[in-house]
Amino acid sequence: YHYLDWAMPSFRKGCSWLGNALVVALFEYDTPKFVHIKSKKVGVLNRLVQLAILGYVIGYGIVWQNGAQVTENVQSVVTTKLKGAALVENSSDFAINCPSNLTMLDHTDLLVPPHEPNSFFVTTNMWITCKQSISTCGEDITVPNANCSTDSDCEPNITLRSGNGITTGDCNRTTNSCVIRAWCPVEKEVDSITALGPKIDTKNFTVLVKNSISFPRLDSSYHVRNIQRGVSHDFLKNCTFDPHTSKGLLCPIFTLKQIVDMVDDREGYYDDIATDGAVIGLSIRWSCNLDLSASRCKPQYSARRLDNPTSKLSPGFNFRYPKYYYDGETQYRDLWKAYGIWFVVEVSGQGRKFDFTRLILALGSTIALLAVATVVTDTVSLYLLKKGPFYRKKKYQQVEDTTKPSDIQDKDLDDDNQSETDSVQQPLLQTNPTYGK
Repeated sequence: YHYLDWAMPSFRKGCSWLGNALVVALFEYDTPKFVHIKSKKVGVLNRLVQLAILGYVIGYGIVWQNGAQVTENVQSVVTTKLKGAALVENSSDFAINCPSNLTMLDHTDLLVPPHEPNSFFVTTNMWITCKQSISTCGEDITVPNANCSTDSDCEPNITLRSGNGITTGDCNRTTNSCVIRAWCPVEKEVDSITALGPKIDTKNFTVLVKNSISFPRLDSSYHVRNIQRGVSHDFLKNCTFDPHTSKGLLCPIFTLKQIVDMVDDREGYYDDIATDGAVIGLSIRWSCNLDLSASRCKPQYSARRLDNPTSKLSPGFNFRYPKYYYDGETQYRDLWKAYGIWFVVEVSGQGRKFDFTRLILALGSTIALLAVATVVTDTVSLYLLKKGPFYRKKKYQQVEDTTKPSDIQDKDLDDDNQSETDSVQQPLLQTNPTYGK
């Protein structure tokens, strides 16, 4: 009870304060009051803030960042055409069991597969195992668990991990490896020969990269190619891409070395990646203004390596493919293990076009942001300037709703007289130097 006697006054005081606060919040109203401050400092500050806002929104947002235009990502299709031929030397070192030596290979032989969407693969190094047929032979001794000394070491009817066929359960005493039923003879690549370097010089092979783009949502009739209109057939037949000349920029025909040099132009870099293979991305970047002529929409080319060049485990890029044929009634195949460069064409970019709605939204945001100028100017003039207290007195005024209607007119006259007195005694709101004399 003594505790309650001590706490009740504080509780009543708190409730009273809370009630007064609710009354103030519910039954008071704030209305803006316009005070015309005739001060050069305040006026210049306000205009500078307004100019900064206008410059940012109009200059940067609308003009530089194309804020009055709608955008659409590019829709693209890419086709490629490879040309070239190269001599082959010492093919017997890497073409095993082949009836005759290879002396020359052209783009038809080296482009595998003949066509891929948005990419192409060029063979630069190889290992060929010719005239394989389905029969039995000893497994490659480098395959794990393929070594044997007796038949009991070879479990029948299984496929060894990374093996080439199905075991028969017999052991080949000549090779000391398990006998398998497979395409024989099996591939037995000599890594040291493969590592000597590319067997084919493809640096000067040329590729025509044809890229057509459109922006169907913005303008269904707008179509552009990286082969500019007005380019003649003779020019396209003899040109090569050159980023340093205006005509060279119009030519979409590249040598393979040009593309690789965009990644790394060091001497010998092409041969390094051609030995084990690599994946190169050829990037075509578009930025088109549909409000201007289509001739001003031109591509920009760059390249980068997509696979990991520092990988020590299974580096590069390679795969195998067969070439089947018959000799009499027996089917044979030549197995090619192809190392090479896989070129992936990546197309990106945007198109933009003027939109009146976007312009109205940008201008509306500008008008809304101009309120920031008022906030900044009020903060500086009311709280940072020396005359701030006087400005605050003029800006903020409390009106009590206890005045009789008959006293309102007399009160207004008194306020007018007081305002005239303030303007004489404190010429802060006037710019005319005669005030205050």
